[in-house]
Order: sequence, then C-alpha cells, then structure tokens
Amino acid sequence: MDKRESNILKGTAIIFMLIHHLFNDKKLIKLAEFGSSSEKTAVYHMAIFFKICVPIFVFISAYGLSKQYMKKGILKDSRTIAKDAFRRYRKLLYGLWTIMAVAVVVAHIVNRYLPEEVYARNDANAIKNFVFDMLGLSEFFGTAHYNNTWWYISFAVLLFMILPLINMLHEKVGSLIIPLSLFAAVLLQEFQGTLVNYLERYIIGVAAAVTFAREDTIERYKKIISPWYLRLTAFIFFGAAFAFCYYLRSKLILDYYVIDNLTAIVLIMLVCTISGIKVLSPLYAVLYVLGLYSMNMFLGHTFIKSYFFKDFTYSFKKWWLIALILILISFAVSFAVEMLKKGIQIIINKIKKSIKEKGGSDGDDMSEQEMA
Repeated sequence: MDKRESNILKGTAIIFMLIHHLFNDKKLIKLAEFGSSSEKTAVYHMAIFFKICVPIFVFISAYGLSKQYMKKGILKDSRTIAKDAFRRYRKLLYGLWTIMAVAVVVAHIVNRYLPEEVYARNDANAIKNFVFDMLGLSEFFGTAHYNNTWWYISFAVLLFMILPLINMLHEKVGSLIIPLSLFAAVLLQEFQGTLVNYLERYIIGVAAAVTFAREDTIERYKKIISPWYLRLTAFIFFGAAFAFCYYLRSKLILDYYVIDNLTAIVLIMLVCTISGIKVLSPLYAVLYVLGLYSMNMFLGHTFIKSYFFKDFTYSFKKWWLIALILILISFAVSFAVEMLKKGIQIIINKIKKSIKEKGGSDGDDMSEQEMA
C-alpha cells in the first residue's frame, strides 16, 4: 500500500466519519428530511456501519508506522524508539493545539461551548482537565475532553507506545500475532478503563496491520492479481465480502468490533485492488486531497456540527446535502488551519535563524576582541 492509496483510504474514512457522526443517533437523524421511511432507515444503518472509519484509521496508522520502523531501522535500540515516538507525539500535539486555539477563539466569538465551562463540568479542577486534554492524556486519567471525539488522541499516544513492542513480537512469532491478538482482546475484557476498552476493540486490526506491513502482504497480493482476469476476480470477491460484512454488522451476528476490523481490512484490500483503474481517477483525486487534510477534519468537524453551528449544519434538510456541506466546510477549515500552521512554522524558522545568526555574530566579535 503506497502513500497514494493510504490517502485515498483516509479520505474515504473521513467521509465515513462525518456521516457516522451526523446520523448515527435517532435524535440527530430526525433533524434531516428523507424521501421515505425506508430511505431514513437505510441512511441510519449506513451511518452506524460507517463506524468502520476508526479501524480504517487505526490500520493505516499501524501499517505506516511499521513500514517506517523497518525502513529507518527505528527498532534497533530503545533510545531510537523513544526519540521517534516523542517526535510523532510532538507533531500530534502541534496539530491538536492549533485546532484547539482556533476553537477557543470561535467559542468566545459565538459565546458558546466555552472551554472554561466544559473543563469545569462535573469537576472543579478545570486546570487539571485542560492540561491532560492538551497533552492528549485525558483517556489515561479519565478526565474531561473539550471535544468528545478527541478520545482517539489518547489512543494514538498509546499506539506510539505499544506498536514498537508488537513489531518486535512479530520478529519473534511472525503472523501468529494475529491469533494472539484475539486472545489478548479476550483477556483485556477483564480489565476496566476506557483506554483498555479501545485497545480491546482495535488490537486485532493493529496486529493485522503490522503483519501486512512487515510481510509485504499487499505488495505480494498486487503482483499476484496483475493479470486483468485475476484483478476482476479479486474485485468481485472483496466487493461481495464487503457487502457480506455490512449484512453481518446490520444483523449483529458477530461482535461488531470484530466485524468492524474485518470490514476495514476488506475495504483496504478492495481499494488496493482497484486503485489503478483510470476511469476512477477523478474520484481518487478528491479522496486523496481529503485524505491529506483528514487529521484536521477529524479534530475540528465536531465543533462545527455539534458545538458551534449545529442548527446551521442541519438547516440544509436533505441528508446528502447536510453531509456534503459539512465535508466541504470541514475541508475548508482544515485547509485554512494547515496554512496557519505553515505560517507559524515560517515565523518560528525565521526567529531561530535570526537567533543563530546573532549568536554567530556575537561569537565573531568575541574572537576579534580576544585577538586584539
């Protein structure tokens, strides 16, 4: 799976996420208009099904990180592992803080969902809640979030911590980490705690992603299906498998977290099967761009559709138009935030350069005085 396919999948997942958050609740779906009750039911079930956005993001993250570990030799010693994890953690927080700063400004402009009120809700220690949230550690300590969807930030931090261990385990036992992850998921059910619950839900997908990355599963799969008739066969197979997963999910025949992880893998294989079809290039181009900005869209869309502009979001009535408008606005905000981050980085780089040059100049002056 290359970066293009990864971003196409991220773009797909962020669309799924926005639709899921818009219509996965019967109270929310009443805010939209539908042509018939059957259409309303279909959209509701589709929104529930689109919870697979989370295991898609988890798989892509674990897969990409595992590839980087192998490419850069990061697992060679504990110091290199810690340095890489901290670098990724710092980058994650930078994105979080930028969105947070924008949200706080907007909150005070519209005088709604003020952070000082949210962090103090049900807990007098608002400063503690704020600090843990800004460090991405709220789920570790069970403290309040400013944005309810930010639970995933804590899970991402946890992923930075455990993924090197899972990769090293794969070096010892290979693809056996997949059945071991099933066993681990069962054991984790005995422990209490939100983060443990999330790990239980997605550990299977993480193990599969590590295996796929380290064993070049997708690359070898692409070589096998290079003849057009095998590619067509694979498309039919994974298309049917995706539909079957939807059926299993809707009927709750299996544990839905098992189905969600399985469905995510099926969709990833399906996209990798058809990613080279030229007639779909315009669609892939849109999904690719959305994928590039998917992190900011994830961090910010709930402020738009739930906290600040809920009435505006659902005012477009038609469910597909509500979803389209939220996607476009979230993308526009994400793009603007990314430009802001780049602007800030340019300023920081100029300040660093100025300090460095000043330091060098002072050093030269000292040398001249010593020589005199």
